[in-house]
Amino acid sequence: MRALAFKIKESISGRRVLKNVEDLRNSYGKKTDLQERRFANILQHAIKTTEFYSSYGGYFTLQSCPVIDKQTIKENYDQFLSRGFLKENLYKMTTSGSYGTPFTFYLSKEKKLKQQAEVIYFGEWSNYFVGTKHAYLMTKSKSKLKLFFQNEIIMAPYTLDLQWLEQQRNILRKQKPKVLIGYTSAIVTLANYIISKKDNFILDGVITVSEVLSEEHREIIKKAFRATPLSRYSTQEFGVLANECPQETKHHLNNVNYIIEILDIDKDIPAKPGELGRVVVTDLFSHAMPLIRYDTGDLAILGQGTCKCGLETPYLEVISGRLVEEVFDVNGNTVSGFAVNGAMQDIENVLQYQFVQEGENEYRMIIIKINNFDGENKIKARFQEFLGRNAKIIFEYTDEIPPLKSGKRPYIINKMKKSSSLSVNRQ
Repeated sequence: MRALAFKIKESISGRRVLKNVEDLRNSYGKKTDLQERRFANILQHAIKTTEFYSSYGGYFTLQSCPVIDKQTIKENYDQFLSRGFLKENLYKMTTSGSYGTPFTFYLSKEKKLKQQAEVIYFGEWSNYFVGTKHAYLMTKSKSKLKLFFQNEIIMAPYTLDLQWLEQQRNILRKQKPKVLIGYTSAIVTLANYIISKKDNFILDGVITVSEVLSEEHREIIKKAFRATPLSRYSTQEFGVLANECPQETKHHLNNVNYIIEILDIDKDIPAKPGELGRVVVTDLFSHAMPLIRYDTGDLAILGQGTCKCGLETPYLEVISGRLVEEVFDVNGNTVSGFAVNGAMQDIENVLQYQFVQEGENEYRMIIIKINNFDGENKIKARFQEFLGRNAKIIFEYTDEIPPLKSGKRPYIINKMKKSSSLSVNRQ
């Protein structure tokens, strides 16, 4: 019934989500010149309607265009916005990013429809279809009407303590969602809890997002939910960049709506086969705020050969740099790293941050600030809501947050080593 209602709503409102799903279905895995044509279109649009790209008139190929990153955009922010759109008609997306760099992107209506279509199309690989009853283990909120219409349940993982875990187990038992979607760490913690209770659920599919899904965690999820989880590589500013296939769990790239390159760590040239490189994305539909050769800050290894599933698309063998570390509140309960992410999303004048747990109730917030930063009290109040009123938060300001030996700059570091499973098994 909900699938039918969705189609009727599409017809009445003139929205084109399902049309975009069909575009993906008809184009994905097929060799065409679609990427080249769409790149030419977005490049010309960017040159004509933005100040930043107005100097790109001499660039005719993707490889000739410079690589940009968040720093480039922050320093020239208004120059990236297209004159072809009014801000009030755009969707505002705020993200803290993988490395604690708060950022706001603007999406056109067409781009938003593309994102929704990607979720539906790639969700079908995990038996998620329009109208399928599903649960989100993510820090997001929606109206009751929207949740009903989308047949959706929110299981927000702010504090992964025993009370929350038991509540979610009861939700699964009573409301019986068919598909589970959410942060890898939250789903794994819930799965471990369910196993510890000698319980299990039979789901049609599990989709993990935002964090690396290890083989160990894949087996834990399979044991608890009797379904093979598939990892989705997506970002708020782009959409679904890659999705694991059911046959070989390779991250197949979304080369219909994006051009995704894996470049050398130090140089803007393709990484060698089997070598870890930077994930650089060109969004073929980011017309409101064009992103051409944008360095995401993530690292990956491009796969070689053809996947046994039969899809003739490039795929990622390994995705690195997407592990979000957990921290603990003053009582020792696990706190999702995404609670930190959410608390920092709208804090202004922060170029980059790193949150460090030093001890049981001692924390350090390292900030690279710009302009007139005055968010210290707001940050402290927000963090004490989920860490505890006795949490001691020390602020430190710097001009640079040095990378680890791996080259990554994680935005959460937990120096108080403690297994996240302890909060599950304390009974």
